[in-house]
Amino acid sequence: MCALGVDVRAVVQPQCRETMRALRDFTRLKAQVPDGGAHPGGGAHPGGELAWSLVLEHHIFSAESEVRWLDHIEAGVARARQPRPPHQMGRTCKVRLSLLACVTAGENDVRRPGQPEERPMTFPTQRWRPLAAALTLAALTVTACGPQGDVEPGEEGATLLIYSGRNEALVGPILDQLEEGERTDADLFFSQDAGALGALVRADLLATLPSPVLERVPENYRDAGGHWVATSARARVLAYDPAQAPEVEQMSGIDDILDESYRGLIGYAPTNASFHSFVTALRVDRGEEAARQWLEDFAALEPQAYDNNNLVLDAVDGGQVAIGLINHYYWFERVAEQGADAASARIQFLDSDDPGALINVAGVGVLAGSDAGEAARAAVEFLLSDVAQQYFADTTAEYPVVEGVTTTVHDLQPLDELTGSSVDLNELDSLDATLALLDEVGLT
Repeated sequence: MCALGVDVRAVVQPQCRETMRALRDFTRLKAQVPDGGAHPGGGAHPGGELAWSLVLEHHIFSAESEVRWLDHIEAGVARARQPRPPHQMGRTCKVRLSLLACVTAGENDVRRPGQPEERPMTFPTQRWRPLAAALTLAALTVTACGPQGDVEPGEEGATLLIYSGRNEALVGPILDQLEEGERTDADLFFSQDAGALGALVRADLLATLPSPVLERVPENYRDAGGHWVATSARARVLAYDPAQAPEVEQMSGIDDILDESYRGLIGYAPTNASFHSFVTALRVDRGEEAARQWLEDFAALEPQAYDNNNLVLDAVDGGQVAIGLINHYYWFERVAEQGADAASARIQFLDSDDPGALINVAGVGVLAGSDAGEAARAAVEFLLSDVAQQYFADTTAEYPVVEGVTTTVHDLQPLDELTGSSVDLNELDSLDATLALLDEVGLT
């Protein structure tokens, strides 16, 4: 991704990583401020809780602004490099991306040139003041366009407002197709992670979806109360080097990697949101103490930390590590781009009721109190349409969640044939506790 001879990603991503680490630290400090106003270092903080919180919020908002700017640069350059689809020729559209609240962890993984992985958008569950701090997500406003240009100032136009935790460059093409036809204002929450949706359900911020929409998606990939549905799914897998660890092909649970023979030979991405979701599933499934023990045993094996999942897969491919903890689509995209012969790594689906077999989802819900509920529900229906599902299956190598849609590009095992963790996806919202635990065991 270059502009005027400059590798934009090489400049932006290191700065973004450092800013997000700072943002995570400030957010943790904010969460540690007790009700009485004591400083987390001990003793009462001069000025009490309000003064200390305001200082931290200043730093949080400054870091958020920088993350927003950096993300805008990367997404803008990526979008500029993508050819416009034929149906959009001769049309100009307004697309605006803005960050509404703090990003507490994670970073981009480069999924393919010009198409970065979504930046994890997460939020603390202990405090809901103000609302913007609870809705840790991006607001992607796609404004309807006429056939020959932008809506003129003062002209009444139809706008679909989507609160999205997914990267603009990744899901932008499919959202662009929502610009066709007549629409009124709508309010959606489009998340890359089920935990964020679960937190909104508990806060009573999502409306109930109609039964015909819910029934397009299997029960285990939608909210039991009918407040959200999955739009695509992704599975945690073990990438492995057959030359070093052929036995991985027989593994069925995440405990199988806790073996002394793998000391220094396991790769993982400690800042990646999917790794955080796995650890959260581990906590939910086994309890806090058992999860801590697993992480301590894992840390004792001296695993190799990488900035993102693609680098983990690179390390497995190159023989630097024997096993890597990643999502399935990284391997399938690499095979699609380079050919099966170019990838020495293989992947193993744990295929059991095990946290290591977590199948997480991107999903969508309609925000309660929306003035355009009907249009919002129509947008949800579009994301579950065969067109959108085919996009997720072929372009992002994720699992479609609607029966009858299969990928034409990747050799994916059907989703209904996989056995994954039985953890309630709504319960993946406790990111703060997960990050704190990872800090305590030295895996950040």
